Amino acid sequence: MALITFQELARLTVFRKFYSLAREIFGVSIALMDPEGRGRGALLGPRTTLNPFCRALQRRSDACFECDYRYLQEVRRLRKPLRYSCWAGLSDFIIPIFVEGKIIAYLQCGQILSRRPLEKDWKRTRKLLAGKGVDPAGLKALYFKTLVRGVREQHGLISLLELFANYITDTSNRLLLLEKSRTSRIVAQAENFIKDRYREPLSLGSVARAACASKRTLTRVFHEETGLTVLQYIQKTRVERACEAMLKGPVKVIHAAMDSGFNTIQQFNRVFRQQKGCAPRAWRRRNAIRPARSS
Repeated sequence: MALITFQELARLTVFRKFYSLAREIFGVSIALMDPEGRGRGALLGPRTTLNPFCRALQRRSDACFECDYRYLQEVRRLRKPLRYSCWAGLSDFIIPIFVEGKIIAYLQCGQILSRRPLEKDWKRTRKLLAGKGVDPAGLKALYFKTLVRGVREQHGLISLLELFANYITDTSNRLLLLEKSRTSRIVAQAENFIKDRYREPLSLGSVARAACASKRTLTRVFHEETGLTVLQYIQKTRVERACEAMLKGPVKVIHAAMDSGFNTIQQFNRVFRQQKGCAPRAWRRRNAIRPARSS
């Protein structure tokens, strides 16, 4: 099961640093897209790295987003990188990022031309713009400033981005799995210690030492896994043991409380009401097993 999420991947420092270098070397903008976000995502770098021609188009029309989303669906179906010509005639590519066979993100890159544009290329692009109802005013100069990268170089860039993206994602996921395993071990050791020693005075420090963790680490991972603080879990365990004792026989409530690790009957009553919503005696009457009536 994949652990690393799109949001975690987007926050990885090494991920952003690599793509910052790739952007500086190749001169292209790189975006990380959420597979659940209909093509929306995070640009790995300042917005100024976007092709000015494409930025201008995006301000004038939704055609760029619609085009990207259509090809993103194609990549989802093919499950491999795709190099394509966008609606305005520029080269773009989308690269899926996998974790354990599941696509968790896409890289989108491009906004480039495969060769130096000529006047006839601009005329063809003008027709494409007109077909989408886009005013071409001021766009010609931006079009001719579009970055040029040969087809071979584009394929090399795709391979490089794909290789690194999947390597760093897989490595990060493995680290998360190791951390998850360590976290589960810490919580299990803490729970076992509490269940064995619930009658004794327990502190966060004593439980942390038994779990081989710092108090800060134990506090964090215990709440993440159980939804409870260590103190809440101790009190929950003690109340459960007191309930078991009260249902076994005619034991006095105070004896059940003291035998379960509570210091005073007042503390027991307060904690019991918080967890069960009623007083201990009322709970016992409500849950006592009544003998079956003879016919």
